[in-house]
Amino acid sequence: MTKSKCLLLVAAALFVVGTAEAQPRKANLKMRQTQKVSSVTRVGKPAHGAPVKPNVTNTLRSASVLAESLDNKAGRIIDAMSLSPIKKWLHNVDEGALKAQYAEELMVHMTRMTSLFSAHRKAGPFAKFNEFEFQNLLVKSDYLLSLAVSRQSLEFAHHQEIFAEKFNTTLAAYNAERVGFDQKMIRFSFVAKR
Repeated sequence: MTKSKCLLLVAAALFVVGTAEAQPRKANLKMRQTQKVSSVTRVGKPAHGAPVKPNVTNTLRSASVLAESLDNKAGRIIDAMSLSPIKKWLHNVDEGALKAQYAEELMVHMTRMTSLFSAHRKAGPFAKFNEFEFQNLLVKSDYLLSLAVSRQSLEFAHHQEIFAEKFNTTLAAYNAERVGFDQKMIRFSFVAKR
């Protein structure tokens, strides 16, 4: 047998084996199907009465996005505060509206942080990346709460009775969970309206 005939014979054998392997095999489909993919999460309370854990990932994500937004708005308020009254009028800048909106968003951010502190206290550290994101968010949140523009915006909005009531409730809940988390609290002292 010549080399070319041997090579042709090996190629034919490989082709036959390859096509035999490629043909579909009959199998019991029930055995190949996954029996359970994932558990279904119900909204509300489970049958045994324990409350459903909050969706930590979504709360983290929304709190992080809100923290970034607050950081940007703080810069805009500082820019607005540096303008003269005439420039504010010319550029249609309403410093009071900016501060009121910032205070409202800061209150929402504090509510989300309260929820995260509560979940962390009850369940312990979050899973992998969520814990890392939470620790970064905590630093950013503390930074935002320490800004002078945050205190000034909250003081401006605190003169409205409805905001003052909501904020006092939010602050009390935040401090209760924060003390349980790391023994820290935040305090704001506002000047009374004349």
